[in-house]
Amino acid sequence: MILKTLGNLSLITLNRSKSFFQLIVATLIFSSSFLLPHILAGDVSHDENTYIYVEDHWEAVMVFTENGVFETSEDIECRILAVGGGGGSGSSNSGGGGGGGVQDVRIIVPAGVYPITVGEGGIPGLSLGRGGNGGNSSFGNLVVSFGGGGGGGEIELPAQGGSGGGGNGYNNFAGAPGTEGQGHAGGTG
Repeated sequence: MILKTLGNLSLITLNRSKSFFQLIVATLIFSSSFLLPHILAGDVSHDENTYIYVEDHWEAVMVFTENGVFETSEDIECRILAVGGGGGSGSSNSGGGGGGGVQDVRIIVPAGVYPITVGEGGIPGLSLGRGGNGGNSSFGNLVVSFGGGGGGGEIELPAQGGSGGGGNGYNNFAGAPGTEGQGHAGGTG
């Protein structure tokens, strides 16, 4: 379903994720002489009038809180903030799940169609086990932020992720490493 066509830009949504706390923001750069587009709310969550004026041009901000598609018929400069889903906590005497990896980049997006994936949070650990990793968030294959590592359980070590899962307190396990440039290591239990 096409929500809105803005000259050379179309915004489409495909399916409905249940995640609401991770996001991808595409900031579309338009010249100051460009007639500001009206962005419709709906399956893609963003304010109808989310525009900011930066120095000599307007920027339209789009926030994706669920999976969708971004399509442009020509190269366009975008600032993309992608946050992976947080890791699930471990079970008994557990460590906390790591935060999702974060990337904030300004790139030229070539003309094309790009699937948008919004990472879900990881599931909690069961029966003394480790929590599940959070899902990756991505803008096509141009930007990928890894989900956070699952927190360590009483009998399982924490997992590596965007930020690593924390170690459990019972065995004082060390936290798992994070992904360089996206997050940090989890804490020791």
